[in-house]
Amino acid sequence: MVERRTGFEGRRTEGRAGMTLVEVLMAVFILGVAVTGLLQAMTHCASSFTIARRTQELQGVLDLAEIVHPLLFEDDPVNDLAVSDDSSVADGYTFSRECEEDEDEDGLYLVTSTVRKDSGGWGSTLVVHRYIYYAETRKK
Repeated sequence: MVERRTGFEGRRTEGRAGMTLVEVLMAVFILGVAVTGLLQAMTHCASSFTIARRTQELQGVLDLAEIVHPLLFEDDPVNDLAVSDDSSVADGYTFSRECEEDEDEDGLYLVTSTVRKDSGGWGSTLVVHRYIYYAETRKK
């Protein structure tokens, strides 16, 4: 009598160790969703870091501009505190300052300082509003 061998005799059919194709595909899908979420979080973090770095640079230039153009006036605060828009404080940065007298309160001025950086079509701007009160400018 000749025994016929099929090659499956030594394999277990019940309680197989290993995963089916569907299980492997589900695991890959879940892993892909998790990695996509992590990449989005990393991209958002890098974007926030870039914005914070640019804001810090602009604040440094604004501090330098306030040293070069101090908030001092002689006769007319509105004209003496104003700085033209083309005032260059550092390479690639422009500084401007406007001053307006408050309509309701004598001696109260709104000073708006602006720093701009224009780099390759993408620019950054920092605008700071301050109220300054000069008691000696009260109208009699």
